[in-house]
Amino acid sequence: MQRKRLWLAGLVIGYLLVTGVSAAGLAKPSRNNVLGNESIFQLVTVRKSNDAEQLIRFNRRTGVTSYLKGNQWQLIKENDRRVRNSLYQVLATAETGGGWHLYRLDMISGDSWSVKNLVWHSIKSDGHLKETETKE
Repeated sequence: MQRKRLWLAGLVIGYLLVTGVSAAGLAKPSRNNVLGNESIFQLVTVRKSNDAEQLIRFNRRTGVTSYLKGNQWQLIKENDRRVRNSLYQVLATAETGGGWHLYRLDMISGDSWSVKNLVWHSIKSDGHLKETETKE
């Protein structure tokens, strides 16, 4: 009888390990699992007013963004804090003068940024860019 119970307990534990069943509600959801099977990197193309296209690449988990210039990826620098392993969305718009604007949104926290002089700057809740402090 004891041997039968041990065998049955071993069978149940083996089933749980094989199927990956876990106790629901005990673990916090991981930010790493937000994307599921979607691609981590995304490319965005902007058609500028002079009919040239600008290619922008960003990592949806880290928010790291770069643009293609002369067959090389140029990094857009960070001015403010960003959260690693979040979920970022980037939107690019064309400018009438031939340039482009880039906006980034943290889909989890709601923080947003805009590119100015090839540097990401936080956008305040009133829609204005946060001014950087200059040290003299």
